[in-house]
Amino acid sequence: MPSKILEAVYRGRQEELTALLAAEITALHEAAFKNDLALAELLLAHGADPAVRTNEGETAEAIATRHGHAHLARRLRGEMP
Repeated sequence: MPSKILEAVYRGRQEELTALLAAEITALHEAAFKNDLALAELLLAHGADPAVRTNEGETAEAIATRHGHAHLARRLRGEMP
């Protein structure tokens, strides 16, 4: 599934794209939102920083926690290898 940002670009949804970019959502934030552990692992293995915050101050771990993705949240906190 393409990222929300790419989908907004492809579909010409300027208002949606502007909102997404203003929130500074990274691929790791999106993986946390979607509960995509495989993508999160890949991003972390390639240097993604789990401490990066959105403009609203949320880390990927906070997003995973808020959406009930406990397993992924633990991984983002470094509690799992």
